[in-house]
Amino acid sequence: MRLVTFVPAVARARPRVGALLDVRVVDLAAVAEEQLVADGLPATAARRLADALVPSDMTDFLENGSRSFDTARSAIEWILPQQDAAAGLVWPTEDVRLLSPVPNPPNFRDCNIFEGHTLKAAQRMGSGIHPNWYEVPAYYKGTRSSITGPDTVMAWPEPSEKVDLEFEYAAVIGKRGKNIAADDAFAHIAGFTICNDLSARDLQGKEMPLLLGPGKGKDFDGSTALGPALVTLDEVGDPTALAMTARINGEVICEALTGSAYWSWGQLIEHLSRNETLLPGDVIASGTVAGGSLLETDGPYLRSGDVVELEVERLGILRTTIGPRS
Repeated sequence: MRLVTFVPAVARARPRVGALLDVRVVDLAAVAEEQLVADGLPATAARRLADALVPSDMTDFLENGSRSFDTARSAIEWILPQQDAAAGLVWPTEDVRLLSPVPNPPNFRDCNIFEGHTLKAAQRMGSGIHPNWYEVPAYYKGTRSSITGPDTVMAWPEPSEKVDLEFEYAAVIGKRGKNIAADDAFAHIAGFTICNDLSARDLQGKEMPLLLGPGKGKDFDGSTALGPALVTLDEVGDPTALAMTARINGEVICEALTGSAYWSWGQLIEHLSRNETLLPGDVIASGTVAGGSLLETDGPYLRSGDVVELEVERLGILRTTIGPRS
């Protein structure tokens, strides 16, 4: 499935969990309700049960586990033959606004699994890769308030002069766990999405020597774009064999493979879950693929009006427009 969080383009509409089918979005709770009524359940009871089985928040949906997933799959199968006439149940994509698949994750962690990006970035800063990089899959923790979805306009992070993209993809935790063995990691991953970890490089450069990691260089409204969908493992296939392409204003700036990573998802999950519980809805970003940032070439950096498109095979296209300066 390609799970999304969406808002229908109608008055006072609230976010819903849906499934993306080509150019349409299935309202999973609404369809589940109709399906229950068709099976003979009274309307009021059907609505309550559907809302419990398919919550409107993706984190709650994932927390429900197989109950929500099974209901969603059943709803999709039920509505497919009649989707052309299913007004209010199936929406054309132009009639909805897609949010981040997980708008309010319990935690956001951004890792650094691609050696190529790390090496190029370190060389630009006049150093090499620290030996500890090969011993510990390092990460930093971002803010939930910075998360946005696809096709959004990022407000310029004043007073930065060097705004950069970071081309990543991300795992979303579907099953809570602690001290998870690397071999068991994928039993805890619900699926994957695309991530653009936008950065204010000049602000970040002032922070990093302070040995506390990135702060305002990363944390500003709209700096963490996720989407367009949370693609479940059955549709992703091998997550280490996906083609990655980044474009700015239609011009290709990066072509890579997810399999070029030094650290595996199993190693990441094992490390992150050591002495700490991973929660359904937690987002774990990969870090930047080689060639997936302008830092590696020392610019030219993004400008107001630039359109950044990050495409990952099977995951879709994540599009972000860089907003005007205030």
